[in-house]
Amino acid sequence: MSQTTKDNLYIEYLAWQQRRLKDAIVYFKNSNQDQFGLLRDLFLYNWLQREVKPPHKKAVLALAFPKLSEELTNLMLTTWDNSKYLQGLIAYWHSQKSSLQRKESIENLLAKHGGDISLAVDDILATWQKLALFKQPHKEAFREILEKQKKRGAEVGGDIDKERAAIIDRLPDSFNWDSEFQKVGIIPHMGCAKNCRHCMFVWRQPIKNKVDAKLLFKPINSATKSVLFTGGDLDRHMPEFYRAIASMETVSVFAILLNGAFATTLSETEARFLEINKALEKRKKNFQLAKVILQISFDEYHQEILSDEKGELKERISVVNIANIVTTSLKYPQIQLVLLHKQNRLNFSENLIKVGLFDRLNKTLTAMGYPVVNIDWHTSPRKKADPANPTHKGGVIRDVIFSLQGFSDQPIHMMSSTIDAYGRAALLDPSEYINERDYLDYILANGPPDSEQFDIDPMVWYDGSVTLFSAAHVWVGNIIEEEGVFARYKKDPLLHALRQFDKSLLGYYAEADNDLETLIKSATGPHHLFHLLTQSAAMRLHMTKRLVENRNL
Repeated sequence: MSQTTKDNLYIEYLAWQQRRLKDAIVYFKNSNQDQFGLLRDLFLYNWLQREVKPPHKKAVLALAFPKLSEELTNLMLTTWDNSKYLQGLIAYWHSQKSSLQRKESIENLLAKHGGDISLAVDDILATWQKLALFKQPHKEAFREILEKQKKRGAEVGGDIDKERAAIIDRLPDSFNWDSEFQKVGIIPHMGCAKNCRHCMFVWRQPIKNKVDAKLLFKPINSATKSVLFTGGDLDRHMPEFYRAIASMETVSVFAILLNGAFATTLSETEARFLEINKALEKRKKNFQLAKVILQISFDEYHQEILSDEKGELKERISVVNIANIVTTSLKYPQIQLVLLHKQNRLNFSENLIKVGLFDRLNKTLTAMGYPVVNIDWHTSPRKKADPANPTHKGGVIRDVIFSLQGFSDQPIHMMSSTIDAYGRAALLDPSEYINERDYLDYILANGPPDSEQFDIDPMVWYDGSVTLFSAAHVWVGNIIEEEGVFARYKKDPLLHALRQFDKSLLGYYAEADNDLETLIKSATGPHHLFHLLTQSAAMRLHMTKRLVENRNL
């Protein structure tokens, strides 16, 4: 990495950390009462300790708070205990002759405790403890999430799920279904070493008994015209994708989700596109005309700038990789490129384009001789809450269409979607991502609009297991070990209830567990809530039985 590249990365890193810090503080101030202003200081102190490596703390502070005194800066950087930090903070403000409003607030706190700084510190710390912030290191929290996911994963396809499947098999065909699925997912692999902070997986279900792909492709080929290869990092599993393109005669749309790690050089990127194109050319003349949709993750988590303890910076996956993919795609119009982004505060305005990640991409493309031109975007008609200031609501940019200079007839699509607090994302600061909490409240009160459905299209794993797009724990069967799995799928009452966000599922959940209100409170959107409701195999069985009873199926 050249020194110029290092310098530019450092500038971007500081600007990004500044935005994160200031957004987190705005959210904290809007969410908590802070009579003496010290809780905000404690939040800032703890956020900095957790989120920024020591070599960069001073620079981040200086950029975010340029008027912060040297004494307060040193206090924050050299104190490693909440109590001592508060003592130093109170003593500092008490001694000040300027900042009269802050000094008066501190004097009121001390007067409340007879001038005893220790008692004042204990008072503030007691309030701080009730907020339950920064209580657990992320590594410990990740381990807890991992164990929970591992426990849930061990139930998938087990005896309880098979008992549920047997109940469904005895039911009549009572639901009206289209003859084909809108899409079918294919999961050849689940592992991924990137550990993005927003990822729903801390633990990933291993696929132990993989079968010959052609045994999977045959039933899928007759069930849909659109497939999506997804799961974990699929770079080592591209031959299976090529094989699907070349052999599945009735499928017309072949999509794959990749993280872009393969595109470190233009030659490597070109090779990937060439292999996809070769697979398309291998399709027989009597096959359905097909296209490939190449979905590439492009967000503040995959392209996050990381620092080690020494302060050395690197991108999790470089923006250069994305630029290589974008420019190479211009040579292959039969391969449709879509960049998949995650919504944050920048989505409320054209700042999404002007600063941050997209700006990094534009600068990289410009340096390569392909500046971005003809940018257009579409804002969602439904207003969403500002994650840092939830009382403020507005439309968010959901789709961006842009082209590169000289290629105005080849637009590139960027789609931006919300994050739900699954897995690792449960540990994100709420200010970092736009959620659908308001939409959940609306759906619970009024029901979903016709256009909103829980995604129950099937996901087929390479061991033959069939689960759901929006709930990989809801197991329907194994298309290798048994016949009629898709027929069972289409008469499963639980899937139909999930698809329409059936509120009866909440009542059935409450019959078997006592934490429904906790689930509703923690859910960040309707899809998240109904995902949480069905995590337990025993709960899935209970809900299925109750649906059968109440609908006389």
